[in-house]
Amino acid sequence: MGVTKKKNYTHKHLIQVPIYRVRFEMVLTNDFKYVREYLEDDAFVYATTYDRMIDGVKHIIIALNLGHTSNITHGVIAHEAVHAAIYTLDCIGEPINANNQESCAYLQEWFVDQVYLFLESKKLIHKISIRR
Repeated sequence: MGVTKKKNYTHKHLIQVPIYRVRFEMVLTNDFKYVREYLEDDAFVYATTYDRMIDGVKHIIIALNLGHTSNITHGVIAHEAVHAAIYTLDCIGEPINANNQESCAYLQEWFVDQVYLFLESKKLIHKISIRR
């Protein structure tokens, strides 16, 4: 019996964030080589969110490494969605405070929903766990 080698994958999905003039890119991968080459971030081995300008348009990127030995949890997705919401609001110059926190909460909800829809469409939802 031979050893079965796991197949590397990288899935990307780009969509427009409603109302805001930014785009949201999701990256799901288990390929460490891709992480180092494409994302150019040696520190990212697990989950990260960042922004970058591409062709004059702000892109908010959430990247999840589903091949890491530490499982991605529901909490990690929510955590990264907070970063994405803050990047989005920062892009339009809207500060986050007690008087306008609802816009941040709605954005976080939207980002979380989009990540789960993408995970489901790629049949990778089983890779997400609850931290115990």
